[in-house]
Amino acid sequence: MSNHPLRRRAASRQGRSVRTRRTATPDRSRAALQGILSGITRLIVLLGVLLLGTGLLVWFSGAGGPRTFLILGVDQRPEERYPTRADTILLAHVDPDRERAVLLSIPRDLWLPQPRGPANRINTAVPNGAEPDDIHAGPRYLAQTIQENFGIPVQGYVMVNFTGFVQVVDAAGGVTVDVPALLVDNAYPTPDFGVTQVRFEPGPQRLDGERALIYVRTRHQDGDFGRAARQQQLLQALARQLLQPKGWLRLPGVLAAALDAVQTDLGLWDVPALLHLAIYLATDRAQFVVLGREYTEPWTSPGGAAVLLPRWSAIQPLLAELFPGE
Repeated sequence: MSNHPLRRRAASRQGRSVRTRRTATPDRSRAALQGILSGITRLIVLLGVLLLGTGLLVWFSGAGGPRTFLILGVDQRPEERYPTRADTILLAHVDPDRERAVLLSIPRDLWLPQPRGPANRINTAVPNGAEPDDIHAGPRYLAQTIQENFGIPVQGYVMVNFTGFVQVVDAAGGVTVDVPALLVDNAYPTPDFGVTQVRFEPGPQRLDGERALIYVRTRHQDGDFGRAARQQQLLQALARQLLQPKGWLRLPGVLAAALDAVQTDLGLWDVPALLHLAIYLATDRAQFVVLGREYTEPWTSPGGAAVLLPRWSAIQPLLAELFPGE
């Protein structure tokens, strides 16, 4: 009976089934082991980032005194190579002794004397001061313009264009902002020099790099003053996100994107100020100010341009409060 063909085939199938189960067991064991090793690797990386970050913060906690530098966003499209206007001008002041920071937004249309030449819109200082053999000449000329008019020493600058901004935000995994009110712009500029409508509903929302760029550039609903406030809001949101534990693993990618996308004359000695700025932004120890309508006055230039004149009677007491000892 045991040699019956049907019994032999059944036994053969049973043997194959047993062999399959025996070979699957090591596969499952290897998969489980790989999962454990992957989890351990992630934990080691996380602990490394935490320990490195903590060590750096401890190392830099007492380093450096008050420093002021420029954060610039330039209106430069990917195909453009010549120096372009700085349409985002933020004066960042960091004071570790007082454990506070200041972000002062200067409107691009502010009409000021420039060191070499007549008065002009402040956003023209970068191309006006540009030199073919010195990439820092234009931004430093803008810094000099601010120093001579505001009396605030500027130690350096950080400058990013549209593409670089998108890269940094995407490397951070996007950024969440709370839009305070419905925002509609029916004339937002497109890369082909046309216009389109953009819309942001009120409430918290996650923005990728392209969408975040639109958020900080749109201005036709509430003007340059509203745009400046959104730029400050997004910087704070990005700092808060990256300094939370779940954002730590994004830091290497963000740093790599920033190194590729940002132009700056800051050095290693400025790293403490940058770290302190990020910490103060993330922990609500930063003061945000826009030189808005109470600090400026609409005016038409001799060439017919609509610009803003500074109200020095209001600006000077503000500067004394924001930049004590400067």
